[in-house]
Amino acid sequence: MSTSKDQPEPQTAKKDTFAEMLLPLYHGPQVTVRLGPTGPTYMLSKALLCKKSTYFLKMFEGNYAEASTSYVTLQEDATTFKPSFELFIEWLYLGKFTLPEEDRASQISCLLNLARFADMSVIDELTDLVARSIEQIITEDPDVKKKREAPTVSKYGTSNVRHLTTRHVRMVGGLPTGNAVRRVLIIALVEPYLRAECFIPTFADRIVQYPNLAFDLLTEVRQTMLAAVPRAGKIWIKDPLTQIEVSLK
Repeated sequence: MSTSKDQPEPQTAKKDTFAEMLLPLYHGPQVTVRLGPTGPTYMLSKALLCKKSTYFLKMFEGNYAEASTSYVTLQEDATTFKPSFELFIEWLYLGKFTLPEEDRASQISCLLNLARFADMSVIDELTDLVARSIEQIITEDPDVKKKREAPTVSKYGTSNVRHLTTRHVRMVGGLPTGNAVRRVLIIALVEPYLRAECFIPTFADRIVQYPNLAFDLLTEVRQTMLAAVPRAGKIWIKDPLTQIEVSLK
């Protein structure tokens, strides 16, 4: 027979349970968010929105018109921003999001729009998730696997930027230095900068338009080269994005 010692301890509710601490955030007052002057509107939990974002906390709890009207119009292009904002809503309520079934370049565009919104809204947690998602999109490309198997083959030197465009560079240029999403895109450019001749006509002209972005890239390139090692007549570097060791020409 089991003794009292063998009996499981009764489960006592703690004060910070989901029901007491989190569930109220999903109820109560709501606010209306419109995308652009004629775009779609969304009814969102005021408490949840304000808990996640100091930007919205000041807007709806401060001395602004939105605090009394519970209504805000975001100055966004509804056509391009709607998919990104709906990812934000999914994250707001679920703590995660599922990317639309699109090509990788389009997914990155959607995430960069979301990154810009997260930066404006001061939501570091969302910024970090977006950074990890973009890194995953890039590193899951089939050519990255081939690069692991054939690190001396120069054609795989462009795998990091296969799904990046000059528009992406422009979008990243608008993010502040130190932003996690900005850094992912910058370190993705390091290996192509050092290995791929096509980097110059494709990205160089766009990057020089953003001096701080160019400075950050050259800083990452310098750090990579300082850790380079000579071996078997080649110079080997470690790609800061994928951590794959590759050889330069």
